[in-house]
Amino acid sequence: MAKYDFDKLIDRHGTGSEKFDFMERNGKPADTLPLWVADMDFRVAEPIIDAIRKACDHGIFGYTSPMYGYYEAASGWFSKRFGWTPEKDWLVTTPGVVFAFNMAVQAFTQPGDAVIIQPPVYYPFFNAINANGRKLIESPLKLTDTQCCANGPEESCENKSAECCSNESEECCENKSAECCANGSEECCENKSAECCANKSEECCSNQSQECCENKQASAKNPYSPQYEMDLEDFEKKIVDNDVKLFIMCSPHNPVGRVWTRDELRAVADICIKHNVYIVADEIHCDFTWEDNKHTMFLDACPEAKDIAISCTAPSKTFNLAGLQASNIWIPNEKLRKSFSETLSRTGFFALNQMGIIACEAAYSQGEEWFEECKEYIYANYEFMKSFIAERLPMLKVMPLQGTYLAWVDFSALGMNADEVDDLICNKAKLWLDTGKIFGQGGENYQRFVLACPRAMLEEALIRLEKAIKE
Repeated sequence: MAKYDFDKLIDRHGTGSEKFDFMERNGKPADTLPLWVADMDFRVAEPIIDAIRKACDHGIFGYTSPMYGYYEAASGWFSKRFGWTPEKDWLVTTPGVVFAFNMAVQAFTQPGDAVIIQPPVYYPFFNAINANGRKLIESPLKLTDTQCCANGPEESCENKSAECCSNESEECCENKSAECCANGSEECCENKSAECCANKSEECCSNQSQECCENKQASAKNPYSPQYEMDLEDFEKKIVDNDVKLFIMCSPHNPVGRVWTRDELRAVADICIKHNVYIVADEIHCDFTWEDNKHTMFLDACPEAKDIAISCTAPSKTFNLAGLQASNIWIPNEKLRKSFSETLSRTGFFALNQMGIIACEAAYSQGEEWFEECKEYIYANYEFMKSFIAERLPMLKVMPLQGTYLAWVDFSALGMNADEVDDLICNKAKLWLDTGKIFGQGGENYQRFVLACPRAMLEEALIRLEKAIKE
């Protein structure tokens, strides 16, 4: 039986909540339902509250720094859950991951230097580059569709839409004529009957490999299965052509929900090592991965990159502690760590908030039970959202979610431009979502939903959206 009640609706109005208390300031109707900013609408774990209450009862709130138990709690969490144990000397604390990657831009590059990112991506990446006077370079992720893999080799799926693959147009079919593919003639189908080829039934697998059959069955269960990938060829070309000095990576990727594999991380590390590009890995969503997807800490996947890379982590997403502003930045290389720390010092920052320190240590040492229940609840929200949209709003497409608690939804089938979709959502549905266009190239037809909320709140949002679209 669950110990925590994630269905409970807690009124956050009047608390200074960025999500709930500033609608009109941000141009939203007063009765808007917000699912935009990535914090949770759940009460945090009791051990965290107890630790903060104990500090309040003590009654002294002087200057405070983390003690050894803080490091033990944080490193112990990563060791247990990821098999990666960062060293104590690597740790530099900051009041946030966004603050940290801004500091990294200043510490590791000079004004005018090129910094590369992979849109659509977390929008503060853009500001960290532009506001600090650096040159923005974009290497967009590419969207592939594994649906057509059920009918052919995986490589044939790249850059082909689901519509192309399902209709088997001449371009999709490559060397086969459109007529042949449509009719499923024996010449086209080789050893398969025309009926089998046309219907693409499992019977079709009888003359194919087991791998083919497995792909067909997977496709039947999940007919819409696109996936974002890094365009490594474009990534390296942009680095060379623009003399890029720094790469800010999102892992897991916000907003598209990809969890990068160890091989993908190593591939991008190899390119950066080859061309002397520093790497800032934003791993704040690392604890939220789903099904068989497993997050690999960048410095664990790529130890050979330890002299050019830093890892940005925090308990804020995992335990809903964003307002307490405590983040842990792991910097193995002493020279980089010194440069980063000196940049911090120039801002006037020298210590975390006392409550942030206390909450972080309590969360990592005593919050696992709460987190596991929370994670299970959030994934059930994702499943609920997928079912609702499939049954009642089939023109929308929910992207597969490998990591984060953020749903990335494709609205392109509505035939509206991005501004028209924003108007529909804001003024008709009375919802506040993150519009995809703020995430850069490739995000224009999408909206981002936060799933870390009570089910009733998510259901209300989807009902509002359904009504707005159907009216």
